[in-house]
Amino acid sequence: MLLGSIRLLPSYVTPYYYLAACYAHMGRHDDAREVFRQLTTLTPPMLDPPVIMPQQPAQRTFFLAGYRLAMQATPSPDAPADTAAERGR
Repeated sequence: MLLGSIRLLPSYVTPYYYLAACYAHMGRHDDAREVFRQLTTLTPPMLDPPVIMPQQPAQRTFFLAGYRLAMQATPSPDAPADTAAERGR
């Protein structure tokens, strides 16, 4: 459903937040990283995204934990590259 939403309206950011969080909770960190990367091309990253609908506190906590995990899985574009060649030096 979230992938379908993104395909129908790729500029609408809400499904990206939820899909990144879902993938992170599922352990699909590469997918979470890619969705978060796509999200950051549309909007700046936020620690507490304003797109979250009113939820019970436990649901909000669960979403934010997954979303922040997806954020951590994504290297900053300003971070130096970590390559095998550099680690061997």
